[in-house]
Amino acid sequence: NATTFFSSNNNHHRPGAVVAAHYSFSSKNRSSKKNTTLVVVIGNLRGGEQAWESLCTNVLDPSQADLALLIGEFDENDKNNSASVKITHSSLYQRAKYIWTFPEYQDWADAMDLINGSTSSSSWREILLPIHLKRRTGFLGGVKGTPRNKGSGAMIMMFRYFLQQHLKEDGLVSSSSS
Repeated sequence: NATTFFSSNNNHHRPGAVVAAHYSFSSKNRSSKKNTTLVVVIGNLRGGEQAWESLCTNVLDPSQADLALLIGEFDENDKNNSASVKITHSSLYQRAKYIWTFPEYQDWADAMDLINGSTSSSSWREILLPIHLKRRTGFLGGVKGTPRNKGSGAMIMMFRYFLQQHLKEDGLVSSSSS
């Protein structure tokens, strides 16, 4: 099984690329033995070609790993957007076997609603917001209206949720193992 990312559009699979993470999966790769390593880069592609070359040389190549990207949505057909062009022409994007995207939420509470909804009787908003407002932790960073909404706690939690969903959707892990 291999890893995939959440996308409001289509998932993109890049055959023959290398990816690494410790999930058991079967895929077509450069060697005949079953690849069991998938490396997932989550968030934004930062650091540039020198950093990405180091990742390939020191992690992907030695472990014969596949690469998956879980990154914010962008319009890969927008040739006037320098960020889109930079991403699609990067060595990581070209090498990735799996490319998943997620919406860039203005309020990550909206993303968290995907897990359990905002209207159910056990809504996270009813359970967690009062605790967070009392304790003033960074746990819900990215959620508007909270004391520490400039952090990234909610975002990181949702990145992991999106990754879990893609792994399941693409059959890279069984439902019982995640």
